Amino acid sequence: MSAGPFPRLQAAARGLAACALLAGLLPTCAQTLEPPLEDGPPAPEIGASRMLEVAHTSNRLTGHYPDGRAEQVRGSWALQGGHVLRGELLDERRFGAHGGLVALGYTHVLSPRWNVSAAFAAGHGGPIWAQRRLDLDVGRAWGERLAWVTRLGWYDARYEGGRSDGGWRVSGAAYLPGGWSVELGTVLNTSQPGRVRSAMPYLAATQGAEGDYYLSLRWSRGREAYQAVGPERQIANFPSHSVSLSGRLWLGPLWGMTAMGEQYVNGSSGGYRRTSLSLGLFYQW
Repeated sequence: MSAGPFPRLQAAARGLAACALLAGLLPTCAQTLEPPLEDGPPAPEIGASRMLEVAHTSNRLTGHYPDGRAEQVRGSWALQGGHVLRGELLDERRFGAHGGLVALGYTHVLSPRWNVSAAFAAGHGGPIWAQRRLDLDVGRAWGERLAWVTRLGWYDARYEGGRSDGGWRVSGAAYLPGGWSVELGTVLNTSQPGRVRSAMPYLAATQGAEGDYYLSLRWSRGREAYQAVGPERQIANFPSHSVSLSGRLWLGPLWGMTAMGEQYVNGSSGGYRRTSLSLGLFYQW
């Protein structure tokens, strides 16, 4: 991967690309207690310091739950000196409720080995979306070729009615020959009321290269503390698992398309399956 006119961003790309390409879209992340704002694409190539992406997601649910959908606009701007700004808008219909959020993020590459990130999100529409959420992350690259990356993150989310989620994210990634990367991590969460603890381990693999394509497979299995399944109903302390396949394909030097398919299984007593399909376009300049 070329570092382009921002050589210090190459280290950030190693730490951030897996998050963006493996985590899936925001509606999925909200269910598994991942960051509400993805860390952005790999470091831009020469002549492409900004990125804009739009996507539509359709969700089909089993049981008596209504289907959902989401529209997303996401952008990033890489500045000289190792600074990356990110923004995201989400409009979503889920469990019969209509809401969304706005999120802003910032990453600073401190050195070829260290980078830090912060993100803040504000939501509306009821207890399904966090009214406010703060995420802080630090990443470090290891080895002579910076091919091993560890990340530690903290988050705090506050919801309508006094409910809250908070905890830690820990992950490690290896960047291998042939455009392969593998990431292993977990989310350790504590929710209120009741101090309900949960953990969501995950494993992801990505193959591809900037300017050509990325293809990512992600699997997670664990427990969730709370999930709002409507304006007046929440379920607590239940198992869940998901598998997703996502891709990013360049159709030209600076633009292309994205796609994602996911199967999520809620293992609560009134559980359900959610099948999600997302399609989008991106442009870099």
